Amino acid sequence: MRNFRDCLSVCGLTDLGFVGKRFTWCNERLEEQRTLVRLDRIVANEEWRRIFPEAMVHHVSMIASNHCHLMMSMKKRNLNKPRKKRFFFEKMWTHDERCKEIVEMA
Repeated sequence: MRNFRDCLSVCGLTDLGFVGKRFTWCNERLEEQRTLVRLDRIVANEEWRRIFPEAMVHHVSMIASNHCHLMMSMKKRNLNKPRKKRFFFEKMWTHDERCKEIVEMA
C-alpha cells in the first residue's frame, strides 16, 4: 500500500472526494463481522482539476455488488437557466386553415 501511495504522490494525484454514502465496499457480513471501507476513489492532478473545476464524484448505492459504483459529473447543471423545450409538430395542425399562414409568419 505504501508503494501505491508513493506513486500517487510522485504523479501529483489527489483524491477528488465524493458525494453520497461514506463507504464504497462492504464484506456483506452482519453486525460485528461487518466491514465497511472506502476503497474506491477517483484521483486527478492539479492541471486536470483546473480544467474541470466543477467535477464531482458520486457514490451510487450498492445494489448488485459489494462495491459502490462511482459516477463522475463534469459540470453542475444551472437550475436557474431555463431549458429550451423540444418542438413537436402535430400533423393535425395541417387541417387548420390558418396553419400555412402561421408557419410562414414564423
